[in-house]
Amino acid sequence: MKTVVSSNSDTDNGDEAIVRCVEKRENGVTLCLYISDKLHWFRGHFPDRPILPGVVQTHWAIGYGARYLNLPTRINKLEVIKFKKLIRPDMEINLQLDIKPNGKLAYSYRHNGDEMSSGRIVYQAP
Repeated sequence: MKTVVSSNSDTDNGDEAIVRCVEKRENGVTLCLYISDKLHWFRGHFPDRPILPGVVQTHWAIGYGARYLNLPTRINKLEVIKFKKLIRPDMEINLQLDIKPNGKLAYSYRHNGDEMSSGRIVYQAP
């Protein structure tokens, strides 16, 4: 089921991307994200050519997994993290989150069909 969220969303708080749409699946979700140039993560990283830090991309995957898939925020470790292309201000990207049969959360950021970054999140045992 796809839900379109207003582009005037209150999520433009300097911490997170603006969520423009949410498409839920049985074991996952895809989010359409707008990467605002107002995000504080771009300050100083880097002044002439700002890029979204990889740690933020991982942080968002964990946070959006908690928000949209009811997953915990405490993790055990990260696996197979790959940063392939730079995410820059004013980009529209998709974040795909999939819960695997082993309970790990696989994530992938994509822009125009290109994979920007990906990885797996391993949660702590309850």
